[in-house]
Amino acid sequence: MRNILFLSVLLFSFFSCSPQSESVIGKYKGTIPCADCSGIKTGIVLTKDSTFMLTSEYMGKSDRIKMERGTFTVENNVVKLKGRKHGAFLYLFANGNLQQLDLKGNKINGKMSDMYILERQ
Repeated sequence: MRNILFLSVLLFSFFSCSPQSESVIGKYKGTIPCADCSGIKTGIVLTKDSTFMLTSEYMGKSDRIKMERGTFTVENNVVKLKGRKHGAFLYLFANGNLQQLDLKGNKINGKMSDMYILERQ
């Protein structure tokens, strides 16, 4: 009986959030560039149970706030938001903030690259 309890605790510890996943838990906000509006006010909440809530408000275009939910994973400091209708979003977790990556997982370069950072709240 003791062995079963020990094994259960060991398996729970193994499959629960990794230390890397734990460090990204929190709320992030920022305004990212938009091709046909004045910016996309973006908020992400990452929770302990590996779920996320993403809110997007297209400023100057619509007062409607778009909300998406799903799960996320963290690997090598890259947070992957899964379960989105239009594919996964990728973010680099660095300096306590999230930096949006392109669809291939590369940093976005150029003069507006600093605008793709969501700050931890």
